[in-house]
Amino acid sequence: MKNNKFKFGRTIKDLLKENERKGSGDFAQVREIDMKKIYPISSQPRTVFNEDKIEELALSVKNHGLIQPIILKEFEEGYKIVSGERRFRAFQRLNKKNIPAIIKQYREDSIPELSLIENIQREALSPIEEAKALKYILDNKRYKVHELGLKIGKSRSHIINTIGLLNLPIEVINYLNDKSISMAHARVLSKLKDNNRVIKLANTIIKNNLSVRDLERKVSKNKTLKKPLKSRFPEEEKYLNSKYNVLSRVKKESIVIKGTKKSIENIIKKLKS
Repeated sequence: MKNNKFKFGRTIKDLLKENERKGSGDFAQVREIDMKKIYPISSQPRTVFNEDKIEELALSVKNHGLIQPIILKEFEEGYKIVSGERRFRAFQRLNKKNIPAIIKQYREDSIPELSLIENIQREALSPIEEAKALKYILDNKRYKVHELGLKIGKSRSHIINTIGLLNLPIEVINYLNDKSISMAHARVLSKLKDNNRVIKLANTIIKNNLSVRDLERKVSKNKTLKKPLKSRFPEEEKYLNSKYNVLSRVKKESIVIKGTKKSIENIIKKLKS
């Protein structure tokens, strides 16, 4: 029986190989491609490119050449960049006419995922760029959150928390982008629903240099607690809680019981007898 589970530690090479169309022939030969025929993908995760880093890369290419070709997918108007937009931009900076590239016939819907993987592994995306890329893939692909996590080597909670940053007001997103607040600050703020309060807290973080712990205390102190719903079966719940030393919730169509392993085993034993 084949093991179809995803594996941890997946690299860009694994994803490239996995998403290549079968029967497309061997296109691994490096070719010189006209720069004017190459286009970035519209769903490129990175929206801000560090100009100093591009300049450093251009200088390296000028002195040592391009060590690793970019990877392209051919389409009617030319080629789309699957992997290597920073290298492509460095070549533009050097006014190069051609760039070494490998042409591969990848599935169209796999390109955003491959680009995301490459950016995560080569140079960290900003939190908002990563959030947009993750959301794009989940909205347009066949993966569930935990499957995507295994694909890119990130936990389920990391993906959910990162995508949650997109709920922040634009002012606070700008604070995160310019690093006025940290990713940890933003995660705490993203769990709040009142945008006016979120903006106010973000400004307080900056003004008073609040730590994440300080912010959590402030949020917890001022959090409005929801009133528990009145039970429709109070006597039944009281009986179960007292007899089996558990915390129960009897609903119209179900019974939810929380307790120690021993108390749950006792209940199961009673039900079986």
